[in-house]
Amino acid sequence: MKSSIRWRLALGFATIALLAALALGAILLAILLQSYAERERAYLAGNAAAISSTVAQLSAMGAPEEVVKQQIEGLAFLSQARVRWLDAEGAARFDTGTPARMDVTFGGPGNGGIISGAFTGTLPLRDAAGMVLSRGGVLTKTLDPATMTTPAQGSQPPAISAVGTLYGFGLDASLTPTARSSQVALAPLRDATGAAMGYIEISEGPAYGRDILSSVASGWLAAGLLAVL
Repeated sequence: MKSSIRWRLALGFATIALLAALALGAILLAILLQSYAERERAYLAGNAAAISSTVAQLSAMGAPEEVVKQQIEGLAFLSQARVRWLDAEGAARFDTGTPARMDVTFGGPGNGGIISGAFTGTLPLRDAAGMVLSRGGVLTKTLDPATMTTPAQGSQPPAISAVGTLYGFGLDASLTPTARSSQVALAPLRDATGAAMGYIEISEGPAYGRDILSSVASGWLAAGLLAVL
């Protein structure tokens, strides 16, 4: 009889501990999921607005469609997200696809590098001795990619394979792409009159909390098991 009561008490305490661990873990994971989902949406929404503004300005300047697509592709790589350029009816005019590893070359035309897209450089004015003129201002030069020439043979610096990670760009070729977010953001493209002439859709961005949530879930299971024991 005593043994039976002793086991019932042990099972009762174990059940209480199990229910408490399940409740606390579920609440914690729900809060974390909501928090990281909001961060992912905010990231995509901000980048969508910036890309939309850039595309609208290029369209207003009369830039060729291929130049606009090059800019979108470069911004998609920097955002590490998939970007779609949609027309007013929602049909895709350009789709960068899922972000992937790509080769990038650092440098400018002066040292044999390649610049993708329009490039604006600002340099300080110097005197004949090379000293910066304190009151001389700056000199800004904009290069049109359509007029840039190919670097001389053998002068191009080596390309580096880059892939986006949670903490920035990874330059290790053995790195694997991070998990992708399920969030989607849409920003309208407006002309000078404010009328919508299309949309920028951005998706498959970085999943900020995926690894963290996995670690928290593992810790929760271990702590729950310890509590039950």
